[in-house]
Order: sequence, then C-alpha cells, then structure tokens
Amino acid sequence: MRGWLLVVFGACVTDEPARRPEASGPLEGVVRQRDPSCGAGFQLAVGSSPVANRRFSLRAGGVHGGAELFRVVTNDEGGFRANLSKGSYCFVDVTTVEDGPCAAVLRYDPAVEPIPLVFIAPRPCRK
Repeated sequence: MRGWLLVVFGACVTDEPARRPEASGPLEGVVRQRDPSCGAGFQLAVGSSPVANRRFSLRAGGVHGGAELFRVVTNDEGGFRANLSKGSYCFVDVTTVEDGPCAAVLRYDPAVEPIPLVFIAPRPCRK
C-alpha cells in the first residue's frame, strides 16, 4: 500500500508545474528612451525614461523588419505584453504613422534576459 501512495504522489508532483497558469501566457517587457548622451551598460538603464502610451508594430527579423507579428501598446511605465519567442524583433512606432523605420531592434533570448528591455535611441546623440 505504501508503494502505491508514493507512485501516485510522485506523479502529482511531476505534473503540477505544467498545470500552473503562470507558466504560460503573454510575456511582459519594457520600452525605454535613452537619454541624449547615448551611454552604454549601467548608464544606459539609469539614463533612460519610459516610452509611455505608444503603439508599436512588432515585426520578425532585425533592423529591416519583416512581416508584422502583432501590435502592442505601452502603459504609463513603458510596459507591454506580448508572446515572444527567441529571436530578433523590429519595433516600429505606429502611434501616429502606420509604417515607418525600425525604432529599435530587440534580440530576445529568454535564457539570457527573461524580461525584454527595448531601448530606443534619441536622434541625434550628444557626444
């Protein structure tokens, strides 16, 4: 009887993570605007501000972008939700114009960066 209980209990424990609702669903990310000094590393994160209430078309591929995969709208903190898998994404700001250049490229790998941070460079950068 003990062996039977251990087998049933073991099956429940190994199956539980697959049933948790937080294990799937949209990923949360953040879009930020770099300050005009165009710093790198730590300076990049500190010297930036949220890109709030903007609409972006996320396209497959790098800087040239490909087919639109979906659209996101950032919240007051620059946050967005999307179902992203590993790869490169072109963020095109479509808040006022339906088609335009790539505002930022995200090279996303969930193993390296679980929360994608997208940095949009100001134009022009101060040296």
